[in-house]
Amino acid sequence: MKHSRQPVHRSTLPLLLLLFGIAMMSPDLGQATDLPVYGGLGGNPLRGDCPKGWYLVGLAGRTGEWVDSIAPVCAPWLRGSQTFGTPSIGQSFGTSMGGQELQKICNESGVNKLAIQSWRISVLRSDNHYVQYVQAHCTSLAPSASTQGLVFGLKPLPKPGEDEILSPLGPFGTQPPDQACPDGEVAVGIRVRAGRFVDAIGLICGPVPVG
Repeated sequence: MKHSRQPVHRSTLPLLLLLFGIAMMSPDLGQATDLPVYGGLGGNPLRGDCPKGWYLVGLAGRTGEWVDSIAPVCAPWLRGSQTFGTPSIGQSFGTSMGGQELQKICNESGVNKLAIQSWRISVLRSDNHYVQYVQAHCTSLAPSASTQGLVFGLKPLPKPGEDEILSPLGPFGTQPPDQACPDGEVAVGIRVRAGRFVDAIGLICGPVPVG
């Protein structure tokens, strides 16, 4: 099945990597709410913060039976037009080149005001508990009732007569697979545990823009 893609021009990649590198080295921790990562225990702890004034509007990477690699897709909020500017892909986590390239953006329906506010994380039921896919919920940053769903990864169909089963176990044992930013906040980045594959992920949240 083909997926819509938001183009990212190659000529802008050095600047984008610089922006995301600066954001990762010196995140505004006073403004961030870090939610726990959920998934397996492997990999190294990493974070992909959007630059200040930018918000998480999608995810990019490689996926197959599980998530091989993942990167935040961030966009700047333009106060004058009350819409998002051009989205950009941040640093990728996970070194595997397996699976297929995938990019999912909140504004695929044409509503350029949406950012990720919550998501549900599915992990493999095998011992490694790699992240299998993420089902995100996007909400409008402008006064609007617009919302949208977003699925990153291959979402398997449940067997006949069987509901979808999510693993109840994460690195903290009791962490649920559903995560939501606090009231008045939306996602401004992702937390990751990754090595070759994506072992666990969590949201980084920040205040919605005022005005």
